[in-house]
Amino acid sequence: MEASTEFRTCRPVSQPIAWLIWFFVSLFYFYEYFIRTAPSVMMNDLGSYFNLTAAGLGGLIGAYYYSYAPMQIGAGVLLDYYGGKKTLPIAAIFCGIGSLLFTTHSFFLAFLGRLLMGAGSAFGFIGVIFIATNWISKKNLALLTGLTQTIGMLGAILGQVFVAHIMASEGWKSVWVVAGIAGIILTILLWLIIPRRPPEVIEELSKQGFTRVKNNLLYVIKNPQTWLCGLFGGLIFVPTAAFAMLWAIPFFTTGYGFSTHQAALLTSILMMGWMLGSPLMGFISDRLKRRKIVMLFGILIALFCFLLIEFNSHLSFNVLAVLMGLIGICSGVELTTIALSCELNLSSAKGSAIGVTNFIVFLCSAIATPLVGIILQKIGNKNHFTFHDYQTALLLIPIGLVLGTLILYWTKESGTKQL
Repeated sequence: MEASTEFRTCRPVSQPIAWLIWFFVSLFYFYEYFIRTAPSVMMNDLGSYFNLTAAGLGGLIGAYYYSYAPMQIGAGVLLDYYGGKKTLPIAAIFCGIGSLLFTTHSFFLAFLGRLLMGAGSAFGFIGVIFIATNWISKKNLALLTGLTQTIGMLGAILGQVFVAHIMASEGWKSVWVVAGIAGIILTILLWLIIPRRPPEVIEELSKQGFTRVKNNLLYVIKNPQTWLCGLFGGLIFVPTAAFAMLWAIPFFTTGYGFSTHQAALLTSILMMGWMLGSPLMGFISDRLKRRKIVMLFGILIALFCFLLIEFNSHLSFNVLAVLMGLIGICSGVELTTIALSCELNLSSAKGSAIGVTNFIVFLCSAIATPLVGIILQKIGNKNHFTFHDYQTALLLIPIGLVLGTLILYWTKESGTKQL
């Protein structure tokens, strides 16, 4: 299948206006990261409230990824066909409703709410990149994806550090009430800020029907490079999804004797590393015009730092802060992976390429997040786990990083240079 000529989905605008639209739409990504990570500070409260084991708690929180991962493909296809103005506001209201359902007394409704949050959030990253790349120069693709991730990690920091302060005074349910209201406000904002598609684009899509989008999706799915990029991205993201966003706080409080506040601060430092590393890794790979060497550097450093944290309980807080920051910085190559996948697929299928790649990335998270809890449940004493229990369960992470390093051997470079 030959690469088809991509038609512009929106009217040309000046670069300052283009970046301004990107910023406002990226607020949705900020919001979805907030609701994604907020439960990590509520683990004890949620476990007691719903009377859950570690495996059950991992399943409830991981329900976000059960809908988020498969909806990545659907989000890409819907964005390619309907555009952002018709899809992103609906996605935001899904997140708002899901947040409000999470405050109910019913486990079923809370589980459903988490599924709705994941389904709506699936449009966050894809939507931002899809809309922005209609106007912003493609030579800045990796930088753009990195900056978008930086905005998301700001939401993650609020989802851990500031949520703890809100919970101390108002309780954990108040966090979700605020999140629900914010989702409604964001729905209105997205409807107002996202431009409509020009009539000629709507007419062309109407003539082509769904055939073009379907063919592009099939091309992306059948392309083995899409899967290699997705698997690498998923494995480099697992330290963030399964460790920093979920199990890091009990790991540090149990193994290192830190307070919950200190442990939350360490996880936030990893998120801050993402804020720096995502645009930095993108900028470096854009300038080098090579993706794989940057990806290799990132995953090897992340592996080394994680092994030090996992198997040495005598490191000082400051040393741990440096190591967590380095993991975050180096994990930023996950966004370089997204850029690489776009470059190795059709230019007219960017929504589908981002969606399928992100689906694979978060499928890894959907598997790893509850799997750590299941292993803990099997080897530990009910909900009272030792440091050794956490070390054993978290072995999944370095094993995955080693596998990710091997995957790079079969991954193509987007330019002429090969690793």
